[in-house]
Amino acid sequence: MSNLIIGDTVGERYKIIRILGEGAQSCVYLAEDLKLPGAVWALKQLRKQEHDGIDAEQNLHMFKREAEILKKLRHPAFPAFIDYLDDEEPVLVMERIKGMSLYGILKRSSAPLPLPSALAAALQISAALQLLHEQTPPIIYRDLKPSNLILSTGGLIRLIDFGIARFRRNTDAKDTQELGTPGYSAPEQYRGNSSVQSDLYALGVIIFQMLTLKDPQDCSFVFPRLSELDGSLPADLSDLVESCLDLDPAKRPDSAQTLKEELTAILASVPQGKANTQVLNSGLAALAQQAKYWQKNYRPSKIKKFWNGLKTAGRKLVGANRPKPAETDGTKPKTE
Repeated sequence: MSNLIIGDTVGERYKIIRILGEGAQSCVYLAEDLKLPGAVWALKQLRKQEHDGIDAEQNLHMFKREAEILKKLRHPAFPAFIDYLDDEEPVLVMERIKGMSLYGILKRSSAPLPLPSALAAALQISAALQLLHEQTPPIIYRDLKPSNLILSTGGLIRLIDFGIARFRRNTDAKDTQELGTPGYSAPEQYRGNSSVQSDLYALGVIIFQMLTLKDPQDCSFVFPRLSELDGSLPADLSDLVESCLDLDPAKRPDSAQTLKEELTAILASVPQGKANTQVLNSGLAALAQQAKYWQKNYRPSKIKKFWNGLKTAGRKLVGANRPKPAETDGTKPKTE
């Protein structure tokens, strides 16, 4: 059960509007900012019964680490950090991201995504992973899956829920917990180990799923080659995805940057792919420039203006990768 009710005020600033979602360790609310008229945020509260139990210290540590990571990541690919209240029931306030999850898109799809669209999505995800992995120390996301990827209203794919993300330090022998999502987590995560290659494994699973609509849990770490399922898919893409899904982390791509570069080359080789690549690269370049500006001029009150400035690039990016409507005979489709 949630601990807050509609109308409650948290920290004398955030007024609860409604519940957005509930999880095992926390509850997320939509909250109005009483100090910034018109601003609404996602307010995440750690469940009291969770951090009073046996795993209290670990749950609280992970919650604080999520806040620390978001505060460090001032980039449009991730939710903006707004506030953290270290009370008896800790609260993390962050940007609310609107849009549809990749999970929702795939669930509603009756056929695999068009190749250019899937590759463009994978490129955006690989660019976000590159940003995480190039932090000091590197940040391992550890829970990459379609439900944590949102196609935002600005047309950009954004990563949410850093609940089990961690900093990767050279002194770390292994993870403190075996965490992740079945089907998407790399096999080494079940042994308490994770690295940048674990995130690349998950991206390989997502690419496979976008192009086949197959549930990865049914594969049990043994994935057929993409070209065996669809002979029209490029052989080099099959090779790349197969390397991402290798059970041995050392045989996967050495970095998200390498994976991104290979995906870019593949996209440029498919029909209409060169134009898609150019638009995608220009969109990512604009995004990087906006991110630099944001890091220097970051204020919560400027977020709305910032995102309005990104919408043009986002619309161009999505428009370039949206499949053309199928030709019809002019009759209206039947409704069930």
